[in-house]
Amino acid sequence: MKIHLYIYILLILILQSCGQEGSNEEVNHVRRELDDEILPANKEVYDLINAAIQLNEIGDLGNLKFRILDSLPADPYGYSFLDDNELLKKYSRFDTVSLYQAELLVRLSKLKTFKLDSNKLPQFEIFSSDSIDFNRSFSENINTEPFLLFYSPLISVDGKLAIISIDHICFGLCGEGWSLILIKENDKWIKIGEIFRWVS
Repeated sequence: MKIHLYIYILLILILQSCGQEGSNEEVNHVRRELDDEILPANKEVYDLINAAIQLNEIGDLGNLKFRILDSLPADPYGYSFLDDNELLKKYSRFDTVSLYQAELLVRLSKLKTFKLDSNKLPQFEIFSSDSIDFNRSFSENINTEPFLLFYSPLISVDGKLAIISIDHICFGLCGEGWSLILIKENDKWIKIGEIFRWVS
């Protein structure tokens, strides 16, 4: 059931970015369920977010700060490509990814939702998911500032391979979602794959 809640809230975000509406009761129910299971982000999570930011050059807006949602949902939707060998062969170092593929597919059900601390990512504006009104109409949301939604990262047991998915949410036809496949070499995360999952 937990997995379905995360998928549902993501669908609400995507539908809202494309101009659809969800009911206030549905959104509040999902938020209550999610609030019960949120953990503070740990060093490993911050390391992966910082690696994703550096490897994708996210947040280079001059004096402006990019906005990041304060929660990283434990949502398998962000990793739905993981069993697509053709896609992985085309967009990643499949010889490496395939060594971890079965393990990561099992670990999908063990993802945890994390909450970010704004003091640990000072270069970004970390804002609360409670500040987003998913029930506003498309025309009311069109001027809402875009933001990034990082998913809870999928990390191998040995800590050597990780996948982190990111959605760029904006209320208009401009959003997109992608996933970075990273391997740790000499205590540094190196990008070995990038999968584009959706575009609005």
